[in-house]
Amino acid sequence: RASDGPGRKVMHVGQEFVGQLIGKGGETIKAISRDTGARIEVSKDDRDTDRSVALSGNPEAVQRAFDAIEDVINKAKERLESRADKRSERRARSQSRGRDDRRDGDVGAM
Repeated sequence: RASDGPGRKVMHVGQEFVGQLIGKGGETIKAISRDTGARIEVSKDDRDTDRSVALSGNPEAVQRAFDAIEDVINKAKERLESRADKRSERRARSQSRGRDDRRDGDVGAM
């Protein structure tokens, strides 16, 4: 979601993705700003579920920054979904192993 104006955009980024967007020591957000020429400000208000990210500069720089931020967030979402899939796979495997163990135990009891 974004609100637009000439040379300015405000994006709303989910709280769970702000860390990836900023990067360690601010390196990711600084690189996006440096590479695109846009000024990027992330709101410090973390009470909401979303944080505001204000982009300003010439319209082309703002669009490049917007696209780069969307890329970072989409990659972070993919990693999050991939981790969730792996967790549910491990859970399913451990549950099926538990059932196998019980079956083996029943056989031994006979």
